[in-house]
Amino acid sequence: MRITSEQTQAILTSKEAQKIIDYISPIYSNGPVALSILNAIGKQLDDLDEWVGQLWTEINPLTATWALKYWEINFGLAVNSSLSLEERRTRLLKKMITRSRMTPYSIEYLAKNICGREIEVEENTAYRKFDVNIYSGDTMVELAAVRRGIIEFKKSQLYFDLFMTIKGSIAIGWSTEYFYYSYPECGAYLCGELP
Repeated sequence: MRITSEQTQAILTSKEAQKIIDYISPIYSNGPVALSILNAIGKQLDDLDEWVGQLWTEINPLTATWALKYWEINFGLAVNSSLSLEERRTRLLKKMITRSRMTPYSIEYLAKNICGREIEVEENTAYRKFDVNIYSGDTMVELAAVRRGIIEFKKSQLYFDLFMTIKGSIAIGWSTEYFYYSYPECGAYLCGELP
């Protein structure tokens, strides 16, 4: 902003308005009405600039926030605002993947998004069969959800085995325990009754 006065600095709070003032006649920098109009226009341009900046993040469904609703509508999903953004994005990515051709990479990507662990898919382990290996990690895995996701996504003529690698230790040993059960000395019991 080349034209600076106390009045100009007090009224022009918008960044765009401060740029605009350099392109108009200097006589308008003395009038508070003209400065107020420029500031109002500048605020609208600031909002537009911010919106255009956000648009780049909304184009990608991995980073979308307010445009996630439109992504869900585009892929035929019901808009469920009660779910968190991450759950909605995972559901959307699953739908996007299932629309495309099934490859080992797409199955890995789908299963990794569901469980959050490293996955490896081995093809042709038997006739029309593939294996899905889930490696150990720090997150909890809901195997039923992974299984459902793969079943929904895979071709119907294929079947798969789901393996999970777990880090741990096994202690092998033995112990002897005795249990005491006292049988009643007297009384009659019918077959099937407990004493």
